[in-house]
Amino acid sequence: MMILSLVTITLVLLRMTFDLDQETSTLFYNLDNSICYVLLAHLSYGFLKADDKKQYLKIHWIDFLASIPMTEHLRYARLLQIVRIARLLQHKPNLLHHLKSHYQETTIASVILLLVILLVAGSTTILMLESTAPDGNIKTAGDAFWWTVVTVSTVGYGDHYPVTEWGRTVAMGLIVCGVGTFAAVTGLMASFLAPTNKYENEVHNYHLLHEIQQLREEVAKLQQQQTTGSSKKPD
Repeated sequence: MMILSLVTITLVLLRMTFDLDQETSTLFYNLDNSICYVLLAHLSYGFLKADDKKQYLKIHWIDFLASIPMTEHLRYARLLQIVRIARLLQHKPNLLHHLKSHYQETTIASVILLLVILLVAGSTTILMLESTAPDGNIKTAGDAFWWTVVTVSTVGYGDHYPVTEWGRTVAMGLIVCGVGTFAAVTGLMASFLAPTNKYENEVHNYHLLHEIQQLREEVAKLQQQQTTGSSKKPD
């Protein structure tokens, strides 16, 4: 979430600082709104999972405001979220262990983050490279975003394609990253859909530990009886 917040703030700053052409500015605006929906979904999920919803809203109300689409001036409120997450990371020395113990949530967050970065970087780069090419067919923000989505998903309709050498290089990188990303998504979905016997294993382990404890107590009693019997024997 911190990285996504940095991406959206960067997009807003680029639009307000530089004199971008109309299509690039439109692309940044649409990308910012798309990320807003991801952030809102994350905040809504956290709100539904929170035990104390009032406390959650008290802490994250400004994050909700900063994630409303089509309100660019509120994006700077995400600086507070970035600072809060950075301070949280400083006080979490066992962050790597926490991520490993919640590998499914970590995988989901990583895949979403990678997809957003690929869409932002890919569509921006391809628009800058191909819009100025005389024989290029990717001229608008919509064309660039559509081509990036199709390329990352490795569908490849062929209605839009890069004609420059650098554009084709970008396309190859997106294809390779897209294959890995969707392979991760497929594996994650399989792990969710596959039947799990985690609870049964926990019950089995509990009974097994209980039996081991009983055996230890019986062995200890036998050793005590043997020691007592040996001490009573005459010399």
